[in-house]
Amino acid sequence: MLLSFLELKVPPVIVVFIAALAMYFSPNPIVYFSLDPMLAYYTTRVLFVVSALVIVLGIYCFRKANTTVDPVNPKNASQLVNFGIYKYTRNPMYLGFAIMLLAMAVKMQSLVAFLWLAVFIWYMSRFQIKPEERALTKVFGEAYSEYCQQVRRWL
Repeated sequence: MLLSFLELKVPPVIVVFIAALAMYFSPNPIVYFSLDPMLAYYTTRVLFVVSALVIVLGIYCFRKANTTVDPVNPKNASQLVNFGIYKYTRNPMYLGFAIMLLAMAVKMQSLVAFLWLAVFIWYMSRFQIKPEERALTKVFGEAYSEYCQQVRRWL
């Protein structure tokens, strides 16, 4: 495919940063919505804490399994991590990043920010997660294929 050169090239943290900047710098006053200030305040904080927890749990499991956390080189994985939070999502760190961007969209109360969240999820699925899955299938074979059948990609 034409854009396949983007696969596994941009570290996910950079993609999150770009999406956050896009959210921040492209608000459109026509598509704002209004939440009760206290609801927005607490929702944003809860989402941010959940996002941080999901990310940390994902990293913890990788460290516990003594395998690489490098998302650009999934072929270097030495262990199939399928315990802890990985029983519920195959991509907790990316899920945590998405929840973090969701928190930002809620704080901004802008529908355009939600559009950027959708772009982030699409980009990560197409250019990060699917290529990772192909690489991990080569490394772990049937065990990884079975894991993919049991656990969802995002939630």
